[in-house]
Amino acid sequence: MTKHLFNVRTIFALLAISSFVLSCKKLDPEPLPKAEFTYDIDGGLVSFQNASVNFNKSEWDFGDGSQTSLANNTSHFYTANKTYQVTLTVSKDNNKDVIVKNVTVTGIKGSAVFYKGFSTNSGRNIDVYVDGAYGGTINGNYYFTGNPGCGNQNSATVQNLKEGNHSFTAKETSGLLPLSWSGTVTVVGGQCAGMGLTKN
Repeated sequence: MTKHLFNVRTIFALLAISSFVLSCKKLDPEPLPKAEFTYDIDGGLVSFQNASVNFNKSEWDFGDGSQTSLANNTSHFYTANKTYQVTLTVSKDNNKDVIVKNVTVTGIKGSAVFYKGFSTNSGRNIDVYVDGAYGGTINGNYYFTGNPGCGNQNSATVQNLKEGNHSFTAKETSGLLPLSWSGTVTVVGGQCAGMGLTKN
């Protein structure tokens, strides 16, 4: 009976020691934040998806000097075709991680405005074609000494042009010996290029 009681006491003592040892075991350290993101580009609009782990705060720097964003997933509209360094910083408690990726935007389109840059009494309208397609008609009764800007009703504005050089032709629509022009216009994404037609 005494021997049996000793064994039971020994077992309980061992269990108590095991529980104490297990309770004193150090907890695993908190996993550190790890920054990662993906993105989709549609013209000048870039949608960013935060793929980071072990974080509770994030901050985006879009690389174009604009205000940062504290959103988890976010989007940003760029106004020029170029490569931007986008930075995502994620943090938790006093730990943080940073990732930087080059995001190249190429799909921002531009516009071109064609206008009459000389005075004449003829008032002849001028049809404009860009890359072989009709782009609009310039009102021959008006002329400009400088770029009137895209959308002016007395000029011809051609929109949604890819960045780069585009060929154009223009010709007066009436009169004897109508004037004509041809050449190239250089378009920059997000901007309005001006092309004044002059009389030689």
